[in-house]
Amino acid sequence: MTDAPNPAPGTFCWVDIAAHDAERAQAFYKTLFGWDAVKAPDGGLPYWMFEKGGRQVAGLGQMTPEMIGQGIPSVWNVYVYSNDVDATLAKAESLGATTIVPAMDAGGQGRLAFFADPAGAVLALWQNFGEGGAAPSGEDGTMCWPELATRDLASVESFYSELFGWKLTEQSESPMPYRRIGVGGNDVGGMMQMNEDLPAEVPPHWKMYFSVADVHQSVETIKAAGGKVHFGPYETPFGPIAAVEDDQGTNFSLTAVPSRG
Repeated sequence: MTDAPNPAPGTFCWVDIAAHDAERAQAFYKTLFGWDAVKAPDGGLPYWMFEKGGRQVAGLGQMTPEMIGQGIPSVWNVYVYSNDVDATLAKAESLGATTIVPAMDAGGQGRLAFFADPAGAVLALWQNFGEGGAAPSGEDGTMCWPELATRDLASVESFYSELFGWKLTEQSESPMPYRRIGVGGNDVGGMMQMNEDLPAEVPPHWKMYFSVADVHQSVETIKAAGGKVHFGPYETPFGPIAAVEDDQGTNFSLTAVPSRG
């Protein structure tokens, strides 16, 4: 994290990937976004900071053999800032969430936890020990828009509003029910009702949009690096977007700079 005041509570502050093969992930995202990977101080599981232009933009963790053996896919995680992870996790549980990773210290840098919301989507919490800014957002090669895909928008609207104080506003031009997440007067992410045409095995989930200068060129880079394109690029009122995966099957999306938020 950068040397800056801590983010406001309820703010999306960090994103990282839990990968099956950390070395492959380093090579893939270096090719796609120009990220460099710097090994973090030993805090348990191997962890790297992705940097661009000398600034930390994301993290990378190596999954354990046990996690891989359980069939857990490589996945991008997004973190919401809390001044007290333990208290926020307890509140989330009281509102119907399920703890996935109990609150724990992370390498002396802060405290984290993971929970599943009442509809099943997994989200992480982060609390700094000391000062530290959120990762940059909306610039070329950074995460710009976290988005929840859920099968029960009505219930999770209430859950997240109560938990984080998010202001949720309807986006009427969306072809499916959609809410924009407001924090401190800024739109910082979204949540959408999953289409009934999606296979039942697709679980509720948070997905990450990353900003790139040219979505079409980035899609070609992904294919050349062994990744796949699920759909797009196609035009939206917010610019071109594409849904893709890396060479380990990790899903994410691309959109054009400037950010959609």
